[in-house]
Order: sequence, then C-alpha cells, then structure tokens
Amino acid sequence: MTRLPDKPAEPGTTVVGRTLDRAALDRVLARAAEIQLAGAVGDTSESISEAEIIEIGKEVGLAPGVLRQALAEERTRVQLIEEDGLVAKVAGPSFASAGRTVEGEPMAILAAVDAWMIDKECLHVQRRFGERIVWEPQRGLWSGMKRTVNIGGRGYDLVRAASVAATVSEVSPGRTHIRIDADMAASRAARVRNASIFGGAGVAVAGGVAVLGVAITAAPIFILAGAMVPLLGFGMGAYATAESHRVVAGRVQLAIEQILDRIEHGELRLAGRGSGLGRLVSPK
Repeated sequence: MTRLPDKPAEPGTTVVGRTLDRAALDRVLARAAEIQLAGAVGDTSESISEAEIIEIGKEVGLAPGVLRQALAEERTRVQLIEEDGLVAKVAGPSFASAGRTVEGEPMAILAAVDAWMIDKECLHVQRRFGERIVWEPQRGLWSGMKRTVNIGGRGYDLVRAASVAATVSEVSPGRTHIRIDADMAASRAARVRNASIFGGAGVAVAGGVAVLGVAITAAPIFILAGAMVPLLGFGMGAYATAESHRVVAGRVQLAIEQILDRIEHGELRLAGRGSGLGRLVSPK
C-alpha cells in the first residue's frame, strides 16, 4: 500500500520526527545559515566589510558578540598546509598552533606575551607587525647556559621552533582573540635527515655483509640472514629518529597551550610582577 505524505503540522503544534546526531545537526544549522545569509547578502562577488557582516548577522538573528569573535578568529587564522606523505605520517606535524579569546586589551596582552617570551622562553623579537610579533631563539652564552642547565625548570620547549608568532585581534572592548603559532619545519627536517643517514648506513652495512658472505661462499640463507640483521637494526633506528619529532611537536604544542592558559587565568600578571605586566593583563 502506498504511504501518503505526512500532513503538514498545524501552526502552534510541535512536530515529532527523527532525531539527529551532532554531526547532522551541525550540517543542518550550517546549511540553514548559508541559505538565510544568501538571501540577506544577495548574489554578489564583491568584498563585504566587517561592519556590514555585523548588520547582516543581526538580520539573520546572530548575536553581534558571537560575530565579532568569529571575525577576530578569522583575522588571526593561519592557513595550515595539509601535510600528507610518509614524512608527516612518521615524524608528525611541522607546525603547532592554538588560539583563544581572553579578557584584556589587544596591545596590552601582546606586550605581556612579548615580555614572557623574552624573559621566560629564551626568545627574542625577530619582527613586529602592529598586532603581530614574531620571535626566534636567543643566541649567546647566557641563553645557551639557561637552556642547558634548565634554569627555572621550564624546559624551554619553544626554542625548538625556528620561529614563534603571536597575533591579537579585538573581539569587543576588553576582549581579545590571541593566536600563537610555531614553525617546527627545520627541526623535523633535521631529524628526518638523521633518519636517512641511519637508513643509508643500514643499507651499506647490509651490502657489505652480503658481499663478504659471497666471498667466503657462505650458504645463501646465511648471507640473507646476516644482511637482514643490520638492515633491520639500522631501519628501526631510522624510524625512531624520525618519530622522535612527534615528542618535540607535542612539547611545543603544550607550551603554546600553557601560555594561553596563563593569559586566560591572569597568571602572566603574577609572573610579570615587578616588570609592569601586572598592569597589562589581569583576571576579570
């Protein structure tokens, strides 16, 4: 028997239908917002100012504060290159990044982070771009001693990155979105290069064993077994060397998250007591 279509619900009644999981809910809401925004914006390829976006958002029922935070996150967003291939699968990522919306004024927070990076992370400024600062590892005898002796027990994980950058953007008066990024491409490349040396040495030793076995007219099974021992041993060493970058990447990511935690909870004020940071970042 043919099933008749469901009768439309009367106004004021509740429609009871299928339930949706979180992924389906996200897709439905995103598509609904897309349809409604398309009607509000119209068919245009021209750029839209942030003020216009705020007004359009109001028309479709989006809170201005939420839109400002989304805009701030978009301004500080870093387009990460999708990493595929064997190197990324074995050695891990070449980039670490995290962002958060916190209490405080943008330039005050950036100044506090700058002081923290220099005083606590053994970094120094490489370049300044208004609302963005890029740091690199400090050079010199004293900074080297601090890292070697691990003065303060900090670990100085961010010096493992070639550069670290922080970008701030105002969400609303007194609220700022900050993003911190670390470039670890050079560190990963060095470990992969060392792994390649290990692998090459294993092939060379295995080849030498095979040649020696042929020279002394050993049985083929013994030649193969003798060649496989150094090949497997050096191969495992090469894999472990490349994979060790994952530990580095994890430590750098954790260090970034910890700095954001300190900003969010006002701990940079405590850490900077005596250096003027107490007036820059404080919990609200």
